[in-house]
Amino acid sequence: MKTSHSLSCLLGAFILLTIGLFIIPIASSQAAVPQLINYQGKLTKSTGASLDTTIQMVFTIYADSNGTASKWSESQSSVKVEKGVFNVLLGSTNAIPDSVFNGSIRYLGVKVGSDP
Repeated sequence: MKTSHSLSCLLGAFILLTIGLFIIPIASSQAAVPQLINYQGKLTKSTGASLDTTIQMVFTIYADSNGTASKWSESQSSVKVEKGVFNVLLGSTNAIPDSVFNGSIRYLGVKVGSDP
């Protein structure tokens, strides 16, 4: 009887340890704030024709939809646009601080070239 009780205690401890090893990495990975954000868009002329160019773009994350409370910003001087499509990694030239994403709604502003 004593041997079966010891085995069940060891088995219980092993199961708890195994569950803990799986839960802890999952919980910590869900709390991580992204350091780089992949962003893709399409640029066209006013006629609707796709652009093929390299252009400067400024990306800003705002706390409000009016674009008055900037939380982070970065300028990318040479964004390649092919057939109207561009792809950038936000945070690649100016790291995005953890404080930007605190659970509140955020808005992304994109300035293309000399556009206001």
